Amino acid sequence: FSGNRWNSDWEWVRHHRVPFLVFSPDGGRLAVGLADRVELRVVNTGELLWSVPMGGQAPRSAAFLHGGALVAVYGAPFAKRPGTIVFDADTGEERCRLEAPGEQDQLTVGSGVLGVLHGGGT
Repeated sequence: FSGNRWNSDWEWVRHHRVPFLVFSPDGGRLAVGLADRVELRVVNTGELLWSVPMGGQAPRSAAFLHGGALVAVYGAPFAKRPGTIVFDADTGEERCRLEAPGEQDQLTVGSGVLGVLHGGGT
């Protein structure tokens, strides 16, 4: 990170609970999980591209999909179960919502693929 803006922001991140910092595949953008929202920033300048509230629920994890065109964020509330919201990485526009099928299930992202871990972790 460079510039005074990033230095002060980085100090803030170090002293607060930030569930995730995820770099885009090209390393140019950074998805930041905050207490009740997700932000997408330009790495070199710290410029805020978009900020989206998560309905009062802290996001837990995120991953870039489709070569960095989409950002999948896990932790959004759906009734009493968490789920995943997929955002357009350029605009922050919501593309879709995916609800975990069971109360103990979790939606996960790995290698750009969405998956479901059932209650027992299988």
